[in-house]
Amino acid sequence: MVVSEMLRVGWSAYQKRKPGSILIGAGLLLFYVSQLLPALTAISLFDEMWLDWMFPGGMTCFVVGASLHLAREFVKTNRALRRANELIANSQRQLEAELQEAAGYVRSLLPAPVSSGSIQTSWVFQPSTRLGGDAFGYHWLDEDRFAIYLLDVCGHGVGSALLSVSALNTLRSEALPGIDFGDPAAVIAGLNRAFPMEAHHQQFFTVWYGVYESRSRTMHYSSAGHPPSWLVGDGHPPQAMRTPAPPVGCFADAQYVNRSISIPTRHTLYVVSDGVYELKSDDGTPTCLVDFEKELDARRWATPEGILDWARNRNGHRPLEDDFSVLRVQFD
Repeated sequence: MVVSEMLRVGWSAYQKRKPGSILIGAGLLLFYVSQLLPALTAISLFDEMWLDWMFPGGMTCFVVGASLHLAREFVKTNRALRRANELIANSQRQLEAELQEAAGYVRSLLPAPVSSGSIQTSWVFQPSTRLGGDAFGYHWLDEDRFAIYLLDVCGHGVGSALLSVSALNTLRSEALPGIDFGDPAAVIAGLNRAFPMEAHHQQFFTVWYGVYESRSRTMHYSSAGHPPSWLVGDGHPPQAMRTPAPPVGCFADAQYVNRSISIPTRHTLYVVSDGVYELKSDDGTPTCLVDFEKELDARRWATPEGILDWARNRNGHRPLEDDFSVLRVQFD
């Protein structure tokens, strides 16, 4: 039965015309024949020398055949791995291109800097990954009122960027029905109703929103879990501007309030995300909000690019772990 099975294997291998398979079948056949013949007959059909050669011959065929078979399988597997690697590389290139396109779209939503007029703006936006959770903007509500806002969605990546873009477009297009966008607290309350975290994959965001009235030179502002903004001018320490309230989306019954401040001539407003000051030096010493306020006090007219350089130095020139956003608004 064993011999017939080996003959079947050998014939099957021969039909496949694979040298390795043929040699494996032939080798196994010779091996079993050399072992079975002495037990099947009392009279040796082959002399001792011939039997001595059949066993090693069979084993040699088996080893050589097995080697050829393994070599073919190795080549086949290698080709399959190369094809798989090519597919993975193509997918990665496609994903990278799509992320770059998405990042370009997010950046296209940010407003252009304003270099002339009674209000001038400049900013730096540096996401920690291809896509971040920071977004900001500013625009005239009417001839007198100028809105300024910056929001920071928890986390990083695609999910945070999607919520960030949704909230930013809501503010840019003033798409909160029944809300006066000149009332910062009402705007944030409207955002809180529109973006509950339960409906947005448990994501929430902080926001600072201010409205500058140019005739009275008064800034009305409100914030939700966001770092303070600072008003900087000659002869005064930086004035922190923040109202205590939870982030947007966390509590349906959250209350938001307004505060107001007079804006003297030649003063500058800095609106930032927490990635600007949550840093760590080479020795592990953390940088906090107070350190950043001292930096603003020492460098009254720091540009957003200068603040980014300061942050990189404080962070030991390692990649920033959080999204970095600085919006500077200068009032003549």
